[in-house]
Amino acid sequence: MRVWQVRRVLLGLLAAGLLAAGMAARASGPPVPEPNFAGTLAPSACLPTNSYESDPVYGYHADSWYGAACQRLHFTYGPLTIKPGQNDVIVSPITIEKPAYDGYVTRFRPDLVRVDGSVPPIEQIHLHHAVWLSVTGEGYSGSGTLGPVDPRDYGEGPFFASGEEKTIFRGPQGYGMPVKGTDSWQLLYMVHNLRNTPDTVWITYDVDYVAKAAGDAAGIKPMYPIWLDVRNGTAYPVFNVQRGYPAPGSTSCTWPNQECAAFDSMGRSGALVGQGTAGNNVGRGWTFPGLGQPLGRITAFHGGTLIGIGGHLHPGGLTDNIDLQRGSGRTRIFTSEAKYWDWDPSKNTIADGPPTSWDLSMTTTWMPRWGVRIQPNDTLWISATYDTTIQSTYEDMGIAVAWLAPDDTSGDDVFAPGATTVDTGGCTSDFAA
Repeated sequence: MRVWQVRRVLLGLLAAGLLAAGMAARASGPPVPEPNFAGTLAPSACLPTNSYESDPVYGYHADSWYGAACQRLHFTYGPLTIKPGQNDVIVSPITIEKPAYDGYVTRFRPDLVRVDGSVPPIEQIHLHHAVWLSVTGEGYSGSGTLGPVDPRDYGEGPFFASGEEKTIFRGPQGYGMPVKGTDSWQLLYMVHNLRNTPDTVWITYDVDYVAKAAGDAAGIKPMYPIWLDVRNGTAYPVFNVQRGYPAPGSTSCTWPNQECAAFDSMGRSGALVGQGTAGNNVGRGWTFPGLGQPLGRITAFHGGTLIGIGGHLHPGGLTDNIDLQRGSGRTRIFTSEAKYWDWDPSKNTIADGPPTSWDLSMTTTWMPRWGVRIQPNDTLWISATYDTTIQSTYEDMGIAVAWLAPDDTSGDDVFAPGATTVDTGGCTSDFAA
């Protein structure tokens, strides 16, 4: 047997043992994976977990959409021994656990917990960021016990990321990210310990999953991630924002459009746009492939609909700004806004703050509230706006993940004659024609 085959066998035996003891262990001690990750054992329902997901129109109701076919699988990565003051970026040396059979991901919820299952306060330990990627060590023509191995990204770049905000990803009714049993996942993570004592934590991620046969019978359409980053393609995708920039009296700065600091995160002045030099006034662009060209696991791209989007910022961030360009036309299609919370519930005016986030949450939007048609060669632009009135912030990020349904025509064409708005159900993060 190959090493990974032996590992699958051992995991299967572990799953059988956990079936009897797993739930009790999770309630009283360190988190353990749900035993049903390797098959259809002990399913748990795909239920809403907060008032936003329970919204009758725009909420998440996979339990009623797909019935018992949707299973909520609980995965853990750890234990991670966190050193005093640790702030390291680490790539998992092994692949991480994932559903072991073909199907569709319809929801993904990340978290960071201690031995007792509690979530540490952000001022003690926080998940600076975590990025989930699809990887493989074999060629596309290679094969395993479950079938051919596909090394391609699901879409463009990583398929999920989280930070302090711990945004819950969820697909609209009728959409899911196709995953193969032979796929491999890997995790890049950065856990920051702000204390002078060590600790032990686990990164957890709950995955709502519908097996392929059941998903196909329910008519689930594929959706794929489009990764947008203000420093896309760099190994160190950060930038600085200093108080008072881009001019004395400024309250915010948008990068890379404006000059937001006198030096970059490496201490260099002028080596990076908007860091000791002028901004580029346009942001960072990513262009869809031409007609019939491949895009991740989409063999031939003919356009489609963006059915959801959400952003990631560091504390001090205000918005991720997303524009769509077609030819010479360009317009805002979404602004992902940072919503700041306080651990004192009396200071929060919006429900579900402390239980679902640390110090900030990012607004997201999905079908049926929002959907934008995409054509080959369209360009998405991203920029990130940070506050410059209170403090300087360093090693900032500006990231958004959009979800593309290929060949889907249900979205709004924002460049069509007479187009004025995308129906966002009252959301103010709307494009202006």
